[in-house]
Amino acid sequence: MNDQVQRTRLRLSELDRQQQYYFYERLRNPKAFDVLAQAGAFNEVTPPEVVEGRVLHFVWPPTLYLRNVVRAIPEQVADLISRIDTQNERVTYDLVDLVRQIPAALQESLVDKLVQWLDRPHIDYIWSNYVTIMTSLASNGRIAPAFRLARRLLALQIKEDLDIPSLGYRSQSAVAKLGDMAYDHIVERTVDAFISQDPLSLVTLLADHLEEALNIEGREGADADYSSIWAPSLNERPLGSGAKEVLAYRLFGSLRDILRGRTVELDSALEVLNHRRWPLFRRMTVALINEFGTDERKRAELTSEGFMELPDLDRERDELLAGEYSRLGQADKIEILRRINEALPITQRLRDFYKERSAPEDLANRIKLAQDHDLFTRLRPISTFLEGDSAALYSRLSEVFSTEEQGRVRGLWVGPQPPINLQELRSMSTPDLMDYVEVWRAPTKQFAPSAAGLALVLSTIVDERPAEFLSSVDRLLSWPAIYVLHVVQSLRKHVGDADFNFDAFVRLLSFAEASDYDLEATVSEGGAESEEYEDEAIDYGSSLGTAVAFAITDVLRSARMTPEVGGRIWSILEVLLSDRDPTKEDDLRRVGDRAPWNASLNSVRGAAMLAVFDFARWLHRTNGGDENPPNLQAISSDLFEALADHLGPGETSPAVRATYGQNFVSIYAMAPDWTTRAIPAIFEESEAGRAAWQTYLAMNDVYDVTYEKLRQQYSSAVAQLGGEGLAHKDDPAMRGLASHVVRIFARGHSNLDDPDGLIRVFVRNASPEVMGSALLSAGGGLSGSNMPGEVWSRMTSLYEFVLADYARRTLDDRRAALEAFGRWVTAQTIDQEWALATLKRTLAATEGRIWGQPAVLEWLAAVSDIQPAAAVAALKEMTVDTTAFRFLGSDQVRVVLANAIAAGGEALRLAQQVDESLTALGIHDFHSLFELKS
Repeated sequence: MNDQVQRTRLRLSELDRQQQYYFYERLRNPKAFDVLAQAGAFNEVTPPEVVEGRVLHFVWPPTLYLRNVVRAIPEQVADLISRIDTQNERVTYDLVDLVRQIPAALQESLVDKLVQWLDRPHIDYIWSNYVTIMTSLASNGRIAPAFRLARRLLALQIKEDLDIPSLGYRSQSAVAKLGDMAYDHIVERTVDAFISQDPLSLVTLLADHLEEALNIEGREGADADYSSIWAPSLNERPLGSGAKEVLAYRLFGSLRDILRGRTVELDSALEVLNHRRWPLFRRMTVALINEFGTDERKRAELTSEGFMELPDLDRERDELLAGEYSRLGQADKIEILRRINEALPITQRLRDFYKERSAPEDLANRIKLAQDHDLFTRLRPISTFLEGDSAALYSRLSEVFSTEEQGRVRGLWVGPQPPINLQELRSMSTPDLMDYVEVWRAPTKQFAPSAAGLALVLSTIVDERPAEFLSSVDRLLSWPAIYVLHVVQSLRKHVGDADFNFDAFVRLLSFAEASDYDLEATVSEGGAESEEYEDEAIDYGSSLGTAVAFAITDVLRSARMTPEVGGRIWSILEVLLSDRDPTKEDDLRRVGDRAPWNASLNSVRGAAMLAVFDFARWLHRTNGGDENPPNLQAISSDLFEALADHLGPGETSPAVRATYGQNFVSIYAMAPDWTTRAIPAIFEESEAGRAAWQTYLAMNDVYDVTYEKLRQQYSSAVAQLGGEGLAHKDDPAMRGLASHVVRIFARGHSNLDDPDGLIRVFVRNASPEVMGSALLSAGGGLSGSNMPGEVWSRMTSLYEFVLADYARRTLDDRRAALEAFGRWVTAQTIDQEWALATLKRTLAATEGRIWGQPAVLEWLAAVSDIQPAAAVAALKEMTVDTTAFRFLGSDQVRVVLANAIAAGGEALRLAQQVDESLTALGIHDFHSLFELKS
């Protein structure tokens, strides 16, 4: 070997550059790597050279050999790349190309170096290789490093910091570091890489970069993002535009896709947009609510405070009004019209605008005309639903502004582009349509129609023709995963149809068992089979597996489910339970996630485990049910073997373990002996065990029998409240624990006279915010009208104990814990005398702050005719909180004061003090009451 190394070293030293090119390019033996390494062939990288005043970056000859052997010896090549440091940009290009060809595990080890290289000049010409690496990492479950690359690929900077004359014509200040020309394609590939793997993190990434772009644009103090100008319709693909336009289009399209695919709940998607500075995010929020929100959610948005005044929101506001106004109740319609009038331009602002633009004698007319025009524009979306005076007003305005366009051309929001539109697909017969899908291939060029686009429109046809597609399952089983994904999602909606073909649908679900995973294996092994479908299989495999699991749940809940179908379903579930999603990297990324149950819904094994519990419920229901409970372990040993396997050392995923917590009450009811034995494993002291416990708290009520089985877990949870575990009231698991502890106390399982009992330890350890959550939950429990006297007595004693305990604490702590008493005083079972006295003491402790102040005021008004002095005394305490005086100008206050004045004596004296306090706050609404008394 040493002789061979010596000969190689000597031979290489005799070759000039051209000869080295020839030598390395033709060398294809992987075994030569070690000899070359020992001979020093990889020790010195060709540096940049200055030739005639120009810096030239020549090829490093050994990269020609590495290109030939990288797939055969990827570990050695990766190790070599990790040790190379060069300023030669051509070498960097070749090394990145090598990284593109190695397995994802090795790519992950080089992410730090890849990110460093992205800071090099002229790196933008190899962005496509970076995108390929990012996609490879994501499709192989290495989400965290993939996102790290994505963040850097999408990085922005201020245009003035770039010396690119060709950008001089642009008005945008935020430009992509890798160049705006490639930016849309990079964002598109980023979306494709992550939308099925981690949709919420994807849209958060896009929103963060969009916010960064808008911050750069508005860094000189601009108050608006002018989205209504540069993006008049967000669904219009902004080809050739800047970074913010591209990000806005892709962000909204991604949000719409994940909501349409039901992979994320609407509230979770909207949380990504909430609390961001720029109006554009609000536009997207309203548009999503309009398309995906329930009627109640839309109504709440329309009637929310300040909605009519929000800037740059006309289009989305009009669309929401046009679709929902006619469904509102009369009171809400009146309120909407009132708010529209309040949102008209302020006269003083118009006067300032027009005073230099018109003659003094025309000023008043110009102001009135501008306000009328604005009112006409705001009423236009609901003009066909107006009645009475409102309809007459709009008709008059219509005559004045008759040249105005009576409608707006609005496009539909679109996601990936299909090669053929929906109407054309509808015109085809189902066999012809399937022929088209099987023959069509997506072009590889930028901005071209994609398989994802075709799948989206195809799903609509499947929804319209479920029976015809179910009759062609054999053909569907040969389709790429992306198409099958959308077919399954569409057919799921029809499981309850009387003529639904269960056998065919279950055969289609076996795609995950018979096709998808084989295809993934072929790709991972570097095979060329199904090469045209490779991207679809890798990118959509996990989404398909999750969709199949959800579809199985639909089938199991159907009354037409049969034992024969059950056996076939179980074989599919066994395949899904062995899926690699979620990977360990997924779990590491989710450490600290306060919603492990969401991870269950968005992973294959997690969704499959949820289906397993549904399978158990189906077996229980069809073999006697609650009336004659069966022995499930005797009926299905496979079921309990699967449950045990995923509690074993081979399954440590928090996402999977969370499903045990979610279904704990249910599985205990069906198999109490097995569940009791499994409690230590389900709720073990580990990340997975904590996920199960948090999910149990968040998604289950507490029952006497389950509390008895979980006493140790509850005691441990309240003992650790001051630590790093469940920490705040906004955590659903924390709210669950607070609610459970209060209910446990109300049922007599814990007592205040035991200093080490559950309730006393909870009060001692819980943060004020968590204590407030517990009291709020307790107040909700008091709303029933048939509460036993013993329970009511225990609850009042609990509040008295907490009120006394918090008397020694700071004002902020008192407010956080005690303001929840507002929910107590409006309960049906409340004792008025106790409630009024305790409300006054509570308001004194919180210095006027109370939860649900409008409802409390209504209650005070209702009881003030019977107990005027006590009611006005409580009202007096409420005036101390000066931040809430906007509620204190209400009709309820008038009622309380009027009853106190009529009662005279102490009540009258307190009423006068309330009026004085309100006067100090600038509220003079109630002086007339006292004038009438005098």
